[in-house]
Amino acid sequence: MIKNKRQGDKWNYDVIKFLATIFNLEAFNNKNHKTYEISTTKNTPLDGEGIDVFYRDTVPNYIQRLKIQCKKTMIKGKNSISIDISSLLTMRIKPGEIPLLFTRMTKKVTVKEQVLDELVIMRMEDFKLFLNEYVKSSK
Repeated sequence: MIKNKRQGDKWNYDVIKFLATIFNLEAFNNKNHKTYEISTTKNTPLDGEGIDVFYRDTVPNYIQRLKIQCKKTMIKGKNSISIDISSLLTMRIKPGEIPLLFTRMTKKVTVKEQVLDELVIMRMEDFKLFLNEYVKSSK
């Protein structure tokens, strides 16, 4: 159980690093308490709301609207794969916020785990907004 939690925490930090790179934000690193812009919600009220990524108020609103839950899924079956999306549906969000579920799928290979894939799951209405903006920016 502890190892699985540790792997889940690592995935959470990987997602934060990914977002920090994409949006050019400074990720928390235990040394930049005054200047960080993105971090984990561990030990904050947001953690109890099903949100794993915290943004400082200085981060642009279009980024702050992304409410992110990180989950690691261990694939156990050979013929079917199931991903638990309940956290996406139970996340406490306000109008205008976009809930996203980042999922890392792994399978056990001997003692170690192998990453099979990484997925982002979102609501259809948010995906439509994303596609519309993508089409506009592609013209």
